Amino acid sequence: MGPKWRATMRVAIWVVAAFIGLYPVCHAVHLRPTIRLVYLAEMANQKLLFRDYFFIVVVFVSASFGNIIYCIVNGERLPNWMKGLFGLASLYYLYVLVYGVSRFSELTEMTIPVPVTELHDDLTFMGLAIFVTLLAELAISLTENLEHTTAQVVA
Repeated sequence: MGPKWRATMRVAIWVVAAFIGLYPVCHAVHLRPTIRLVYLAEMANQKLLFRDYFFIVVVFVSASFGNIIYCIVNGERLPNWMKGLFGLASLYYLYVLVYGVSRFSELTEMTIPVPVTELHDDLTFMGLAIFVTLLAELAISLTENLEHTTAQVVA
């Protein structure tokens, strides 16, 4: 299986996971699953369910964090710059997890919708974190190819 195939599979799984994660929010606000994510966030916010929407970032980062740790631990043949990049991503993920869980806890206590400026900041934070997880999944696909190629050359 080539790197393009692995990357395609990882992205497909990532997209399916996104829709699965968003489905409960869509159901709670009585919307069909949609790709209009900002509108969905606004609707969830009006019904005081933005916390459920926000928690998706914690789930994505947790999954990607596990994949990166696996690559660092099992990637003896990875170049040092790739290990360093994965190390930086791990630090970023720790930040996202700590902030994400604390923000989620804060959102659970909200009795009014999140103000528009905070909603914008949260959506920006989520967008960046989720974009980084997608890039990490693509990078992992490349490292899998690097490991297999190196193993075949050595053997």
